[in-house]
Amino acid sequence: MALPQTDQGLDSTLWMQTSVEHDVACVQAYRLATAQAMLALNDPCWTAATEQQAGYAQLPPAVILDLDETVLNNA
Repeated sequence: MALPQTDQGLDSTLWMQTSVEHDVACVQAYRLATAQAMLALNDPCWTAATEQQAGYAQLPPAVILDLDETVLNNA
């Protein structure tokens, strides 16, 4: 007896929308990002853009975020 075909895209969307593990992974990622941001904000010489050589210390901090399924449920 063959198993019914599944739609992997639908399965992954359902998992994302209902999974406690997904929620915990997202919270963990944002907590780690917050901790790293706090370290960066306290170090005037820190930059995520390694090509920046000088003149960025007076600029305000910025957060650049990829709006993928971690942030946006586009199902």
